[in-house]
Amino acid sequence: MSGQLTKRRFAAFLRGVNVGGAHRLPMAEVRAVLGELGASDVATYIQSGNIVFTAEAGAGEGPAGGDPAGDDPAGDDPAGAGLTAGGGEHDGDSGTDATAAEAWAVRIATALEQRVGFPVPVAVRSAEVLAAARQACPYAPDDPRFCHLILLESAPSAGVMDEIRALTSGTDTEVAVEGTTAYLLTPGGLAASKPAAAISRRLGGTARNLHTVDAVIERL
Repeated sequence: MSGQLTKRRFAAFLRGVNVGGAHRLPMAEVRAVLGELGASDVATYIQSGNIVFTAEAGAGEGPAGGDPAGDDPAGDDPAGAGLTAGGGEHDGDSGTDATAAEAWAVRIATALEQRVGFPVPVAVRSAEVLAAARQACPYAPDDPRFCHLILLESAPSAGVMDEIRALTSGTDTEVAVEGTTAYLLTPGGLAASKPAAAISRRLGGTARNLHTVDAVIERL
């Protein structure tokens, strides 16, 4: 059965590590954990926890047990908001790839917590899904660090979207949502956006600015 599985490239994004001196997690440790879980061609990009790896599309579906420094100036994962070691159905993914992405998110999160002793929420997307999400971004800021792509666990409810529209009213901050991907545009920079932190809390998810997303996609 395993011989019939197709290898895929995936991207994993950790939330809330190496921020402000808290939850220190060396990327060498992360790469070691992915290797122990059976991933290959593992590489990381900067210290906020951006990982690319190769795995068989169904290889992450087993039990989660077993062996288990700065960032871009505009900020990744704004407000440290969010959810998840899983991700629900991922936009545009095949069923097998979506299941594998979810399973790898759980396995990585479990293994890292066992290794370092604190929770490490993880979002995983296949290379194809991440590239499609980036291409679907409705914004094209002069500085890609001023727009964040947010990987959500599930699509926001109508009530949450109403709250976000109220938060952005009268500001230059904009939010667009496509399925389980959100886009947060802050033309003056993340720190200058008054509603950004509240929006991030309401949406949840794991965020990266477009500069980081582009760098990860280049490595897939």
